[in-house]
Amino acid sequence: MNSERSQLRNLLARARSRIPFLKLRPLRTLAARGQWDELYRLGVVELPEHAQLKSGLELICEGARRTGQEGDLWSRLSGLLQPQPEFVDQAQRQLAHSAEERFSRQVTQMLAEGQVLAAAELFRDQLSRFGTVPRSPGLELVTNLRNSQFQRERCEVAQSLARLFPEDPSVAREMMLAFISTQDWDRAWEIYEHHGSALEPHDAVLRSAIIRLLVHCDRGNDAQRLLERDFPDGNYPPELWGVVCGLWSEQGNWPAIYRLAIEDPARLPPNSFLLYRVILAARATRQIPQLLQALLDTPTPRAPHLTQMIDALGEDLAVAGVSCELSAGFCRPLESRLDRIRLKSPSIWNSLPTCELGIFYCCDAAFLRPTVVSLVSLCLSNPLLIRKARISVLAAPDVLPKLGPLARHLEPLLGVAIEVLSATELIPDSSQLRSDYGIYTGGRSLSPAAFYRIFMAQHLLRAKRYREGLYLDGDTLIRAGLDHLFAHPMHQPLMARPESDRSVIRRAVADHRMKGWYFNSGVLRFDFGHPSLPRLLEQSLENTLDPGRKLHFHDQCAMNIAFDGQVEMLPERFNQFLSPKSMTGKGDHPEGVILHFVDQPKPWDSFFPDGAKLWFETLQVVHNLLGTEAARLL
Repeated sequence: MNSERSQLRNLLARARSRIPFLKLRPLRTLAARGQWDELYRLGVVELPEHAQLKSGLELICEGARRTGQEGDLWSRLSGLLQPQPEFVDQAQRQLAHSAEERFSRQVTQMLAEGQVLAAAELFRDQLSRFGTVPRSPGLELVTNLRNSQFQRERCEVAQSLARLFPEDPSVAREMMLAFISTQDWDRAWEIYEHHGSALEPHDAVLRSAIIRLLVHCDRGNDAQRLLERDFPDGNYPPELWGVVCGLWSEQGNWPAIYRLAIEDPARLPPNSFLLYRVILAARATRQIPQLLQALLDTPTPRAPHLTQMIDALGEDLAVAGVSCELSAGFCRPLESRLDRIRLKSPSIWNSLPTCELGIFYCCDAAFLRPTVVSLVSLCLSNPLLIRKARISVLAAPDVLPKLGPLARHLEPLLGVAIEVLSATELIPDSSQLRSDYGIYTGGRSLSPAAFYRIFMAQHLLRAKRYREGLYLDGDTLIRAGLDHLFAHPMHQPLMARPESDRSVIRRAVADHRMKGWYFNSGVLRFDFGHPSLPRLLEQSLENTLDPGRKLHFHDQCAMNIAFDGQVEMLPERFNQFLSPKSMTGKGDHPEGVILHFVDQPKPWDSFFPDGAKLWFETLQVVHNLLGTEAARLL
C-alpha cells in the first residue's frame, strides 16, 4: 500500500514538472493562507516556468507587491530569455508603477522624519534598478537637500532629475540652484539662458540666486533692472541684502550700501559676505565712527555678528589713531585685538592699554641652562602673548654673573623684557630653606631654589602691576597655544594640575590631613586679584619656614597645605608630564602646550633615554640666538 502511494506521489511530481498549471496549486494554497513571503520565495525559484502562465505570474506579482519586492521581481523578469509573452511586459509595467508608488510614500515619510540621507539612498537605489524615478518625490527630495548640509547628494539628485526631465522648469530650477550653490556659474547660466522666462522668480530663494548669477556673469544691469521691477521703492527684504550689496559693491556704489546698513543696523543678518561689504562701505565713505555709534545703540544683548562688527570698527579707529566721542559701552578695543593694533600701528604702541601678565622662573646653577631653554621656547612659540607679559627670573646669587648678561643679550632678540632678581633681595636667610626630602629618594636632595617660587609669587603680587601670574619650572618646554590657558576663567586663587596618583602622594595627603587633592607645583597660574591669595601665600611661607612641620616634598607640600580646597584644576595639556619611561621611543607630543620633564634623569642628562631630541633642538636654537661667545655662559 505504501509503495503504491509513493509511486503515485512520484507520478504527480513528474506530471507537475511537465504540465505548468499543476505547479500553481502550491502557490494558490499559500495565497489562500496569506503566506505571501513563502509564496514569493517559492515562486521565484521556478520563475521561467511560472512566467509562461499569466495566472501564475499574477500570483507571484501579487506576492511581490504584498512583500515589497516589486523591484526584485522586476529585475528577475528583465533577466528572462526573450522574447516573452505580452503579459510579462505588462506585469513589468505594473510592477514598476507599484514600485514608484511605494517609493513616493517612503520618500515622503523619510523626509517628514528628517531622514534626508536615507531618502537620497532610496532615490539612488530606485534609479539604479528601474532607470527612472517619479518626478514629484524627486523634487521634494532635492528641495529638502537644498536646505541641508548634504550638497553633494543635492547635486547628484538634481543632475539625475535633469537627465530624466530635461525640459521640466521645476527640475531646471533646482539644477540651476545646485550649480549656483557650488559657484559653477557657467553651467548655471546655460540653464538660465535655455529656460528663460520659465524660471521667473516666484520666491526669495530663486530671486536671490538669479541676482547672484547675473552679478557673477557680468550682467549687473540686468540684475539692477530685476531689483527695480520687483522693489520699485528700494525696500529690499533682509534676505536679499547680501546679493544687493554684492551688486552695489561690484558697481562701486558704496554710499548705497552704507545707507542700507545705517538705516537699521539691528536688522543686519549674520551674513559674513554682507557684513564685510558694510565694513568696506563705512571705510570708503569715511563713516566708521557713525556706523560704530549706530551699532552701539542697538539693543543688548547683541547678536555675535554685530559684536564682531563693533570690534572690527573699533580696531579700525584705533589703528588710525582717531579719537571720537562714543556712547557708553565702548571704552577701548578688546584685549584680544590689542596685539593686532600694536603690530599694525606701531606709532600708537605706548598709548594702548596692556594686559599685564607676570611670567616667572626660579633657578640655581644646576638649572641655568634648562631655564634659558624653557624661556626661549616660551618666547619663540608665543610671540603675541609675551608682548603683554614681563618675564622675571629669581636666581641664586652665584648664577647672577651669567644670567644677567644672558638676559640682556636675549631681550632684543626675543622682544621681551627679562627682569633678573637675586634671591638675596627676597630671601634674607636662605639657610632656613630645607633641602632634604621627607621621604625616601635614593640619595637625592632638593635645591633651595625650589622654594623661590613662593617668595617670587608674593613679590609680584605686592608689585600690584600684574593681573595674573604664571610660574614655570625650568625643566619645561613651551609650545604654541599658551594663550588658550588664559581663556579659562579662574574662580580660585590658584590653578594647578593634580599630581600623579602614587603611594607617596597619597601618604603626603594623609599625613598633612588634606581634604582636597594634591597638585604638582611645576606650573602654577595665580589670580593676583583674588582676595584670598595674599593670605594663602603668607601661609605657604609659614609652612616653609616652620622647622616643626614635616614636609614630604617641601615647597610643593607647603603650598598644598596652604591652598587645600582653594585650587582649581589646570588642563593637563598645560602641564603634560613626561617621565623618562614615557619618553622611550616617543617622538612629538602634539597635545602638550607645556611639556614638563618630571622625575630623574632630565633630558640633558647623558643617561636620559631616547626622546630628548626636542629639548636639544631647542638648545640649538638658544645657541644660534646667543652666538658662540654668549653661549659659553651656559
